[in-house]
Amino acid sequence: MDIQININKIVNHLSEQREVDILEHVFKLSDGFRGAVGTAYRYYSFREYKYLTSKSNIMEKIQELALPLGYNSYSQAFKAMKANNEIRSFIFDEPEDSLQEMIREELNLQKKDAYIFSCIRAGRMFSKKYFCGINSQLTDLIRKYES
Repeated sequence: MDIQININKIVNHLSEQREVDILEHVFKLSDGFRGAVGTAYRYYSFREYKYLTSKSNIMEKIQELALPLGYNSYSQAFKAMKANNEIRSFIFDEPEDSLQEMIREELNLQKKDAYIFSCIRAGRMFSKKYFCGINSQLTDLIRKYES
């Protein structure tokens, strides 16, 4: 029988790197395969957000990726992204607002300092040597499912 235990708890906060790890769930399949699944987010200040979503930065990123099909210029592509409210999602892979608020609240982060979160890795990102800086019981759980 397959088992999945939902956790959805912050397990680590690397404040200097501005990264947060969340353990989403652990699982064990009927064939014995098991693991721990999570998501890591990096947070950005309002000042960083403004820079990263500025026209000059977006234009630079578009040029790095090549001109999208159907557009005659980088400027035209930027205008279309802006009109379609795609600037934010072009730069950030952000979770739901409620999760961002929960992280800010639990870690006592000010919104100006943790204005927006973006996923930097996800899935089976833990190892049997992983250490949870916030909750030692979750360290044991992760190691049990990743051993």
